[in-house]
This record gives sequence, C-alpha cells and structure tokens, in this order.
Amino acid sequence: MSIFRRRKKKEEEKVEEEPKEVVPTLPQLAEMFLDQERGEVDLAWFAEQEGLPFELPLNKFKGFVETRGGVHPVEDMSKQLTLAFKSRLGRTTGPSYR
Repeated sequence: MSIFRRRKKKEEEKVEEEPKEVVPTLPQLAEMFLDQERGEVDLAWFAEQEGLPFELPLNKFKGFVETRGGVHPVEDMSKQLTLAFKSRLGRTTGPSYR
C-alpha cells in the first residue's frame, strides 16, 4: 500500500432543502387576475366601446397579489394591471359570456 493513496471521501448525508414557494412575477399575477376576473375585462371593453371612463380594480388586484404572497409598490401594480388590460382588450372582440 502506498502512503500517498487518497482516502475515499465519505458521502455526506445531503439535507433535503425544503422547496421554496415560487412567487409569480407581477405581470404573471396581472394575467392570472384577469383570467379569474373575466367580468372586469368585459366591463373595460364596454366602457371602451361607449367612450366611458373605466377605473381599474386596483384594490381588488392588490388583495389578489397579497394573497399570493407578493409585496409590490402600488404604482408598479397599477402599471402592470394597465398593461395587462390593454393587452387583453387588444385581443378581445366582444364580451365573453360564461
């Protein structure tokens, strides 16, 4: 036996890490919100057709984001929700009846 032989390393027991909960990004949350709240998109569509002002459901969206574990500034939430509404309205040809 050689004195320069390498020793075998003992396999260390790997501690299984708890899977971290993946928090969706703000644009993903906005799309998820609009998927759940189809009526909001319909209201926005009707308001756009009639030329009426439409107020974003920001408080409802804020509650939705908080239940998903996300904390974001209100300005960012408003911006992303506006972009999601514009994107969804661009694809909408009419109201979606359930």
